[in-house]
Amino acid sequence: MAPLGRSRAMLPMQLLAAVVCLLPPGTRALFPAAEGCVNDILGAIDDIVNAAYDITAAATDCTLPGLSELSCASDLTDMMSYWFNTGNVLSTATIECGSLDNNCAAAITQGCADMTDVSNN
Repeated sequence: MAPLGRSRAMLPMQLLAAVVCLLPPGTRALFPAAEGCVNDILGAIDDIVNAAYDITAAATDCTLPGLSELSCASDLTDMMSYWFNTGNVLSTATIECGSLDNNCAAAITQGCADMTDVSNN
Protein backbone atom coordinates (compact mmCIF):
# COMPACT_ATOMS: atom_id res chain seq x y z
CA MET A 1 0.00 0.00 0.00
CA ALA A 2 1.25 3.49 -0.82
CA PRO A 3 2.22 5.75 2.06
CA LEU A 4 -0.22 8.53 2.86
CA GLY A 5 0.28 11.62 0.76
CA ARG A 6 1.82 9.74 -2.20
CA SER A 7 -0.08 8.58 -5.21
CA ARG A 8 0.09 5.00 -6.32
CA ALA A 9 1.31 6.13 -9.73
CA MET A 10 4.68 7.12 -8.25
CA LEU A 11 5.50 3.62 -6.99
CA PRO A 12 6.11 2.05 -10.44
CA MET A 13 8.28 5.04 -11.40
CA GLN A 14 10.36 4.67 -8.24
CA LEU A 15 10.76 0.95 -8.89
CA LEU A 16 11.86 1.68 -12.47
CA ALA A 17 14.36 4.27 -11.26
CA ALA A 18 15.78 1.79 -8.74
CA VAL A 19 16.21 -0.89 -11.43
CA VAL A 20 17.89 1.55 -13.84
CA CYS A 21 20.31 2.68 -11.13
CA LEU A 22 21.26 -0.91 -10.39
CA LEU A 23 22.18 -1.73 -14.01
CA PRO A 24 25.92 -1.94 -14.64
CA PRO A 25 27.28 1.06 -16.56
CA GLY A 26 28.27 -1.06 -19.58
CA THR A 27 24.65 -1.95 -20.33
CA ARG A 28 23.74 1.68 -20.97
CA ALA A 29 26.10 2.41 -23.86
CA LEU A 30 25.59 5.41 -26.13
CA PHE A 31 25.88 3.57 -29.44
CA PRO A 32 23.86 1.90 -30.70
CA ALA A 33 20.73 3.33 -29.14
CA ALA A 34 18.54 0.26 -29.57
CA GLU A 35 15.21 1.96 -28.88
CA GLY A 36 15.85 4.80 -31.31
CA CYS A 37 17.30 2.46 -33.90
CA VAL A 38 14.26 0.17 -33.83
CA ASN A 39 11.93 3.18 -33.95
CA ASP A 40 13.75 4.54 -37.02
CA ILE A 41 13.68 1.21 -38.85
CA LEU A 42 9.97 0.73 -38.12
CA GLY A 43 9.33 4.29 -39.30
CA ALA A 44 11.15 3.57 -42.56
CA ILE A 45 9.10 0.41 -43.10
CA ASP A 46 5.91 2.38 -42.44
CA ASP A 47 6.93 5.05 -44.96
CA ILE A 48 7.74 2.41 -47.59
CA VAL A 49 4.35 0.73 -47.09
CA ASN A 50 2.55 4.08 -47.38
CA ALA A 51 4.50 4.92 -50.55
CA ALA A 52 3.54 1.53 -52.04
CA TYR A 53 -0.10 2.25 -51.23
CA ASP A 54 0.13 5.60 -53.04
CA ILE A 55 1.71 3.87 -56.05
CA THR A 56 -1.23 1.47 -56.29
CA ALA A 57 -3.68 4.35 -55.83
CA ALA A 58 -1.90 6.28 -58.59
CA ALA A 59 -2.15 3.26 -60.88
CA THR A 60 -5.93 3.54 -60.78
CA ASP A 61 -6.25 7.34 -60.59
CA CYS A 62 -3.76 8.11 -63.37
CA THR A 63 -5.15 5.81 -66.08
CA LEU A 64 -8.13 5.91 -68.39
CA PRO A 65 -11.11 5.57 -68.30
CA GLY A 66 -11.34 6.97 -64.74
CA LEU A 67 -8.50 9.51 -65.04
CA SER A 68 -8.67 11.99 -62.18
CA GLU A 69 -5.91 14.56 -62.56
CA LEU A 70 -6.20 15.96 -59.03
CA SER A 71 -6.24 12.53 -57.41
CA CYS A 72 -3.36 11.43 -59.63
CA ALA A 73 -1.24 14.44 -58.66
CA SER A 74 -2.15 13.98 -55.01
CA ASP A 75 -1.14 10.30 -55.07
CA LEU A 76 2.18 11.04 -56.76
CA THR A 77 3.21 13.93 -54.52
CA ASP A 78 2.16 11.97 -51.44
CA MET A 79 4.26 9.04 -52.64
CA MET A 80 7.27 11.32 -53.15
CA SER A 81 6.78 12.71 -49.65
CA TYR A 82 6.90 9.21 -48.18
CA TRP A 83 10.06 8.34 -50.15
CA PHE A 84 11.77 11.51 -48.89
CA ASN A 85 10.61 10.72 -45.35
CA THR A 86 12.14 7.25 -45.75
CA GLY A 87 15.45 8.86 -46.73
CA ASN A 88 15.24 11.16 -43.72
CA VAL A 89 14.54 8.32 -41.30
CA LEU A 90 17.33 6.16 -42.70
CA SER A 91 19.77 9.08 -42.56
CA THR A 92 18.81 9.64 -38.94
CA ALA A 93 19.12 5.91 -38.23
CA THR A 94 22.83 5.99 -39.04
CA ILE A 95 23.47 8.00 -35.87
CA GLU A 96 21.02 5.95 -33.77
CA CYS A 97 22.13 2.53 -35.00
CA GLY A 98 25.83 3.31 -35.32
CA SER A 99 28.02 6.35 -35.07
CA LEU A 100 27.79 7.81 -38.56
CA ASP A 101 26.50 11.38 -38.55
CA ASN A 102 24.25 12.03 -41.55
CA ASN A 103 22.34 15.00 -40.13
CA CYS A 104 23.01 17.05 -43.28
CA ALA A 105 21.41 14.40 -45.50
CA ALA A 106 18.54 14.05 -43.02
CA ALA A 107 17.88 17.80 -43.14
CA ILE A 108 17.95 17.90 -46.95
CA THR A 109 15.60 14.93 -47.37
CA GLN A 110 13.26 16.32 -44.70
CA GLY A 111 13.14 19.61 -46.60
CA CYS A 112 12.22 17.79 -49.80
CA ALA A 113 9.60 15.76 -47.92
CA ASP A 114 8.07 18.94 -46.49
CA MET A 115 7.94 20.57 -49.93
CA THR A 116 6.19 17.61 -51.53
CA ASP A 117 3.84 17.30 -48.57
CA VAL A 118 2.85 20.96 -48.85
CA SER A 119 2.23 20.59 -52.60
CA ASN A 120 -0.18 17.76 -51.78
CA ASN A 121 -2.45 19.98 -49.69
